[in-house]
Amino acid sequence: MERFAKYKRRNGYLYIGLVLAALALLMIAVSVHEFLHNEPFILRVTGFGAGILWGVAAFVCLRAYYRINLSELSSLGRKTNPDDKLL
Repeated sequence: MERFAKYKRRNGYLYIGLVLAALALLMIAVSVHEFLHNEPFILRVTGFGAGILWGVAAFVCLRAYYRINLSELSSLGRKTNPDDKLL
C-alpha cells in the first residue's frame, strides 16, 4: 500500500502540471482573443499575467515530476543487455 501511495504522489505532479499547462494555454488564448477585439487594457494585461503565472506553476510541477523520476527516466535510455554495447 505504501508503494502505491508513493507512485500516486509522484504521478500527481505530472497530472497537476499538465492541467496547469492546459489552463495557461487557455488563458493566453483568451487574452489574445481579447487583444484582437480591443477589450479594455486591464483585461488584456490581467489575462496575459495570469497565463504566464499558470505557465510557471505548470513548469514547477513538471520539473518536480522530472526530478523525482530522474533515475527511472534515465534508465529508459540504457541498454540492459551487455552484448548490445558492441553495436
